[in-house]
Amino acid sequence: NVVLMIPATSFVEVPASALVSRDKKSFIATVQPDSHVKLQPVEVAGTDGKVLRIGKGIAVGDTVALNLPASVADGARISPTPPPGTPGPPAAK
Repeated sequence: NVVLMIPATSFVEVPASALVSRDKKSFIATVQPDSHVKLQPVEVAGTDGKVLRIGKGIAVGDTVALNLPASVADGARISPTPPPGTPGPPAAK
């Protein structure tokens, strides 16, 4: 038996629609627990056109904003909505 050990780099993957370009720099807008947006500078390691592989800048588990309009500034408060097909917050009683 032969075991071949090949080191592989692991990347965080996000939809391409999460990419924000400002002043010729790449960012991902993370949504903070208080619903404010934080533009995180990122290093894009690769893409297939639909998914971005992020080398540096965000971590697994970060909540990201998709299709962020150019009018939304860093630190702005947003009203996040869950992606289609995911349960929303429980209804108030």
